[in-house]
Amino acid sequence: MHLRLHVTHTVNTPVPIVLVAALTACSTLLGANDPIEVTDAGPGALPTGVRILAGSSLRLPQPAVLGSAAVLPRYTTADGYVPYLDGSDGVLKVIQLAPGSTPTPVAPFGAGTRAYATNRTLLLAFPSKTVITALAGPLFSFSEPSGAIQLSPTAYLAGPSTAVSADGQRIAEWEFDPVLESASLVVTNVDGSGRVTLVPSSLVGSGCVFPVAFAGTQDDTVVASWCTTLLSSPVLASFSVSGSTVTQTATIQKTGGAFITDGAGRFAATSTGGVTGNLDDPAGVAVLDISSGKVPLIDPEPTVAALGFFTGSSTDETVSFLTPTGYWVSPIATPSPTKLESGSFSTASLFGLSPGGGSALVSVAGTSLSTFDLTLVSTAEPFRSTPLVSGPTGNVLGDCWTVDSSHVLWGDPVTTSPNGVMSGTLHALAVGDTTPATVGQGVHLAWATASSKIIAVANVFSIGGGLRGDLIAYDLSTTPPSSRLLVSNVDADFTLTADRTQIVYTYSGDTDPQSPYDGLWVMGAP
Repeated sequence: MHLRLHVTHTVNTPVPIVLVAALTACSTLLGANDPIEVTDAGPGALPTGVRILAGSSLRLPQPAVLGSAAVLPRYTTADGYVPYLDGSDGVLKVIQLAPGSTPTPVAPFGAGTRAYATNRTLLLAFPSKTVITALAGPLFSFSEPSGAIQLSPTAYLAGPSTAVSADGQRIAEWEFDPVLESASLVVTNVDGSGRVTLVPSSLVGSGCVFPVAFAGTQDDTVVASWCTTLLSSPVLASFSVSGSTVTQTATIQKTGGAFITDGAGRFAATSTGGVTGNLDDPAGVAVLDISSGKVPLIDPEPTVAALGFFTGSSTDETVSFLTPTGYWVSPIATPSPTKLESGSFSTASLFGLSPGGGSALVSVAGTSLSTFDLTLVSTAEPFRSTPLVSGPTGNVLGDCWTVDSSHVLWGDPVTTSPNGVMSGTLHALAVGDTTPATVGQGVHLAWATASSKIIAVANVFSIGGGLRGDLIAYDLSTTPPSSRLLVSNVDADFTLTADRTQIVYTYSGDTDPQSPYDGLWVMGAP
């Protein structure tokens, strides 16, 4: 017998994976349209597409940030490999999205298991022990033809402490030494060969973070931050890696730890808190020129809430940042900050820049670090902001922009289960408009596909300790947005292929042990 459920209320219960990046709820300041009535596609409500693998206990991991990403990434490689959790034996496996593919077992999964994809490489992390306030555990890579390779038994797995080069050929990661309670920064090839140590030892303390990133599209330039002593401020440095030779090319002392890099691999920006006028120790916002080692001081304001984005041309790049007095942008070559928006941004961060670069989504934290005010800010015209959420109770539920930059997306309100699983009402606002549309209720995840189209799992409900809902396609180019039900009763966590043209999902809603529907599916995105 096939069990079909369609429930419109939201109940959250714990599921096996912990979401790493914080997501939560919203309440809008603007008048929203009435919720959209979902059109049932009839027979299309059953699973459709190609069933890659049969099984009633297959699940996709929730998306999580391992690399230096500002928004939640998907985790399907460019050559079509995807990780999944097999509840029948408790092992995370990887399979190619092609009929007849054979799964590759990687390792037993647990509550913190995470996956991250860049190009043709997967990073798979299995936190198993607490290091001060963060986690460490085995780190694996997966790529063809190497397969699954354990890079480290005790990688430091706190936020962006692991990175993959844009070409997917090299991996940088901090390794934790449980005896010395220190961490070392190493770079390896994707198959585990060519191991090189960049930072031999960094003390692990509650005030230190260990972000790392490859600069631009290069796989031979690494930027990282770490603490040299337990009570010291983090150092920011860039490294050139050629074979087994490592050269530290540029350094800024006494930084805030966090940094951003530009797409061209020329600059890294950070907040600093040293002595004004000392270029080795500037105050405010400083940019590290990776090749020359110069440190242009962008802004002397001593308190920087968050760094934003590099924009502009390759010859005239700009950097944006938040301070307690506003949102600013400045050229790098001739620093001259321009205020784009006034406001109290002392606890703010920048969620995401639109794909076209014309708008930014700014969040301001409330009493909890997982709830926010949300404001849409123009990056081209000063004082052209639109408040989206006040409370602060807002957050995003996957992508925060459509592919064509025409709409910003957010959740309002969103409920959160004890282990961080979120769902809520999804809203969209056309850039330049003032009235948002209510897209769907009980939305758990929403991913942008093409133009102004999105795919979401909505109307979620709990059943059997998991979360399920309706897989729905929305088109935001119409007023109100149109919708089409693709599959009912899917497992709530789903992803897209790297080119955003196909939907990967699991289905476990059939009570028949020989079900023709239960399993891992892939279908074209409408």
